[in-house]
Amino acid sequence: MEKEREGEKEWRGEREREKEEEGGEGERGLPYIRLIPKVTAVAGETLHLKCPVAGYPIEDIRWERSGRELPDDLRQKVQSDGTMVISQVEKTKDAGVYTCTARNKQGHSARRSGEVAVIVPPKLSPFTSDRTQHVGERASLTCSVTKGDIPLTMTWLKDGRPLESSRRVSISQVDPFNSILLIESLSPDHNGNYSCVARNLAAEVSRTQQLTVNVPPIIEPFSFQDGLSEGMRTRTVCGVSQGDTPLAISWLKDGGALSPHLGVNVSALDPFSSLLSISSLASTHSGDYTCVASNAAAEVRYTAKLQVKGNSSLILASLFLSFSNYPYVSPFIYLSAYVPSMSLRFRCFGTGNASMTGNPKNVKEDREGFYLCQANNGIATGIGKVVELKVNSSPYFSAPSRIITVKKGDTATLKCDVSGDKPVNVMWLRGGKMELNPASNYRVSVKQDSTPHGVSAELQIEGAEASDSGAYFCQASNMYGRDQQLVQLLVQEPPKSPNNLEAVKIGSRSIKIQWQHQSVDSSEVAKFIVEYKENDGSWEHMELSSVPLPLSTVVEDLKPATRYVFRVVAEGPAGHSAPSAEFAVKTEPQRPAGPPLSVSARPVSSTELLVTWAPPLPELRHGDVQGYNVGYRESSSSATSFNFTSVAGDGEEGGGELLLGSLGKFTRYTVVLQAFNQVGSGPLSEPATAQTMEDTPRVTSIGHACGSPSVDAVGLLRPAKASTALPSLVCHLDHMTPATPSMPPQDVRCVALTSQSIQVSWQPPPTSHCNGILQGYKLHYEPLLQDLWPGTYQPNPTSHPFLTPSELRWCSVDEVETRKTTALTAVLTGLRKFANYSTQVLAFTRMGDGVATKALYCATEEDGTHCHALDITSPLWLRGCFGFSVEELNHMPFGSGSVSPFTLSAKVFPACEDPFCSVVMGRGPLVASPFSVWLLPGPPADIKVVVSSSQSLLISWLPPADPNGIVTKYNLYTRIVDGRDELNHAKLNLASQHTSYESKGLQQHVEYQYWVTASTRIGEGQSSRVVSQVPTNRVPARVWSFGGIVVRPWRSAAALGCAAVGQPPPRRRWLHGEQPLHAQVSEAGELLLSGLQRADSGNYTCQVENAHGSDHISYDLVVQGKCPPLLRFGWDNINFWTNKARLWAKLFTEALCGVAVPPSSPVLYVTSATSSSILLHWKAGETGAAPISGFLLNYKRAQGDLEEINLPRRATSYELKVSQTLTLRSSVISFVASPNC
Repeated sequence: MEKEREGEKEWRGEREREKEEEGGEGERGLPYIRLIPKVTAVAGETLHLKCPVAGYPIEDIRWERSGRELPDDLRQKVQSDGTMVISQVEKTKDAGVYTCTARNKQGHSARRSGEVAVIVPPKLSPFTSDRTQHVGERASLTCSVTKGDIPLTMTWLKDGRPLESSRRVSISQVDPFNSILLIESLSPDHNGNYSCVARNLAAEVSRTQQLTVNVPPIIEPFSFQDGLSEGMRTRTVCGVSQGDTPLAISWLKDGGALSPHLGVNVSALDPFSSLLSISSLASTHSGDYTCVASNAAAEVRYTAKLQVKGNSSLILASLFLSFSNYPYVSPFIYLSAYVPSMSLRFRCFGTGNASMTGNPKNVKEDREGFYLCQANNGIATGIGKVVELKVNSSPYFSAPSRIITVKKGDTATLKCDVSGDKPVNVMWLRGGKMELNPASNYRVSVKQDSTPHGVSAELQIEGAEASDSGAYFCQASNMYGRDQQLVQLLVQEPPKSPNNLEAVKIGSRSIKIQWQHQSVDSSEVAKFIVEYKENDGSWEHMELSSVPLPLSTVVEDLKPATRYVFRVVAEGPAGHSAPSAEFAVKTEPQRPAGPPLSVSARPVSSTELLVTWAPPLPELRHGDVQGYNVGYRESSSSATSFNFTSVAGDGEEGGGELLLGSLGKFTRYTVVLQAFNQVGSGPLSEPATAQTMEDTPRVTSIGHACGSPSVDAVGLLRPAKASTALPSLVCHLDHMTPATPSMPPQDVRCVALTSQSIQVSWQPPPTSHCNGILQGYKLHYEPLLQDLWPGTYQPNPTSHPFLTPSELRWCSVDEVETRKTTALTAVLTGLRKFANYSTQVLAFTRMGDGVATKALYCATEEDGTHCHALDITSPLWLRGCFGFSVEELNHMPFGSGSVSPFTLSAKVFPACEDPFCSVVMGRGPLVASPFSVWLLPGPPADIKVVVSSSQSLLISWLPPADPNGIVTKYNLYTRIVDGRDELNHAKLNLASQHTSYESKGLQQHVEYQYWVTASTRIGEGQSSRVVSQVPTNRVPARVWSFGGIVVRPWRSAAALGCAAVGQPPPRRRWLHGEQPLHAQVSEAGELLLSGLQRADSGNYTCQVENAHGSDHISYDLVVQGKCPPLLRFGWDNINFWTNKARLWAKLFTEALCGVAVPPSSPVLYVTSATSSSILLHWKAGETGAAPISGFLLNYKRAQGDLEEINLPRRATSYELKVSQTLTLRSSVISFVASPNC
């Protein structure tokens, strides 16, 4: 202890001197520990781990590993400068994360952790082969690595030179740890030193054995004559008939060397023989005589027995035996006897019939007593002697070492029971060095009591602290020796708090949470307590104590769409930890469980009912109410089903209301409601009934302004208030007869509310063009989807690497839907996510429909994206099939003084990450939506896995057909299957631009399964189908690209991919239809086509083949026109551009798009005519390989200007209201796909 304090003072003194040498008194600072780099130690060597601490002065430096303070055994030591020294490093005990803690006198501290990895050097077992062998024999050397980390390399050397396999020597690598060297037939040139060398990252070791091939000696048989007695002479010769020289020949008697007192003469006759002669035999000459011949090959012996007859006597000396039973020292008996006879047999009998034979081992105290020793040689009467045996015992411990565990603050009691001869002295040591007694530590008390077999010692430490943990030694000694016993003290503290609490699976009624803890050892943590509550509720508890302790659990019986707070507490033998950091999570919603409340209906006219309601009870909503389905039917009807219409909004602000129009006059209706959220619809409400008013005569007067129905009508939620009947509005009529409106509604606007809803608003037609009382409005809308020809064309995303799947959906059209309303606004719900919609509005009177507005394009939001559209009267779309990015168009050279609408859109939407955000340019206001709908991406469209080498597989896939947003990454899952057993699971995250991955380093003949999911910023989507493959040495030709339909504009270029694998490399061939194609093919196998014409359309097939297999993919190439008329001719509609900017834009369009293939004119004909109308029909002609988006009907009144009407794309007839002679013509708007489609 004093030496350690002196060392610490010396170290601090050196630190102070260093500070003074740097310029005066050292600058004081808080403790700080620099980064501890990863350290790699070699097992069996000494590790020095420094703590790079800064700051002055540093009072104390401590180390810990896995929460346990070091040192905790005799191999570890912390030096005075804070360096941790570990001798004889062991991988299982010493590898891990070490934490260094530095403190100053003020209690400030710093901590830093570093990882220590331990690599085990190879260890070779001894060779088992004979070092010397004979010519012609087989020899083998087995080199075995008994321990050591892989990877290992094993090589053989002969006389220091590398040894390779040959016809005479073979080397076999049995497995990574065993190598065998085999020699079929030994010859003299096989003599030498053979070495096995094993290497790994830790060390290189070798073991050498010398191999000698020699001929061993052969001794000719010899013997002594019979009937020899005392006084006679005898001789015999030992001759070696075969064996390598030099030879050494010697003699033994009874296994020992010949004594000079025996009078035996030995002489060499020649190098191969030796003569043994005795001139006068005596009884002492009786025995076994052995001739020993040896050379470099072997040592051989031949023994002959010599027996001399005569009288003999036996004398046995008495000996007092005393033994000391020291540890690890075996006592032995000293016998002194003169035995002149040929053989001696003796037995020793102790008291109580105990017996001992030969040298007794490990003598115990119970062996003390008197022993009778008898000897007999068969010639004379046997003799005996009594021997007394005493055993003295050194101290020893009968009980094994043990671990004492106490809680922090309790009294630790360490005991040891010592056996052995008294007096016994006991001393307690800390760490094997520092003696513990009350004088050195006031918290320590020592006690020692005598027992029948020794003493019992006890050490007590009051107020145990964590620093008291460690190794304590009970050392006992007496006059015969000493021994010590290890007692390990572990002071337990309350466990640390769990951390990294997170939710891994969220349901509507349950949540699976998981956490981490530095230790799940039962000695430190006995159980975990999960606590959770609602926002302002009380804590509920769940205890987890199964073995092994779980680090996750599922909390059930929760409420849907409710926010819960979780925390976890660890409990161990020493008490509870502090709670973990609280974690809040909200359960998933469910369908509403309660109906809307206070449902009522009242009439406002002869054809209209006003329905009002209140939202469901909060605890039954199970999520955010997104809207309501309002159902109605005639009460007298036998039908049980209702006609439903949807209304957006939650109805919180005073409830909701809906004006039902177009009802039967003076008819009773039954009305029901149900709330819906993102999961689905709830139960129906109690029905409410109301009857429409009687019909009243309409007053027709000239001069009133043409108005519109109530603005607040369909789908809008507002505070409940009294409603008035819709006023009768009158317009100027020609000849006082009702007619249809002659102009479309004005100031049409649309804005995306969510990913599945759009709000469209407008103003009535001008008063002078209403031509009657407006009955309401019709809103026509249709999505522009991916099928250019509905039902026939499904684009392959692989053919469009520059288009997202969402953009592919904007390349065509679907069926037109119509919504009637009496309001000036309508909310379209249940739309496709992230899709472009065309909307048109017309007003209608009792006489029929009026003129529809020009198509206004508006896109639903990306799923979960708050990027809203800018709405104008004359729209120009920048995304969809056109393929321009905002960044590209922002650099267009617009005329001086003009404003770039693209720059405007970038300013309006700075938070939108997608450069293709749905933006419509113009001069209208920005309308933002508070609603948002979230949906995960669909599964990848397809997936393949092929063998790319003997130890690797190549996986490729297509993007999801319904990404419902921008894909941010792909998740590749791997599963290894052995029969029915699943051996391993793995997950790999890949960037969104990657649609293939090569998995390397795989095992052959093992089945690997793969599947892929896509992730957006909302989360991970559905899984693709599971594909499997087994790596083999044979790599057949396989194509990992995907075929499909490719649409390219006229005069553009196309590159058809055909990426393939195979060993040997496959042969590739392209076919157009059934004919071989000789065209430009890139090194990667891509077919390059340029200047496409309509004749280039058709089927293209890529075939690959090698010796192990073949494969193919096919493409269907469609060549069409390039740019839509909106893009080609729409520049003139942008009034605020300069002439220079407009001209440049046209040139830019022509350069990018080329010349489109226009559709042919339709065939127009008149089917009927009256005095006031003409019914027209037409047939469409050639479409130009692109879908028709609409028709333009041009007509001219006599002596009037040319007028134009936009008609829907699926229209085939139109009734034109006229009163004068007309000139008619019709043309087609062909919506040609852009270069991206």
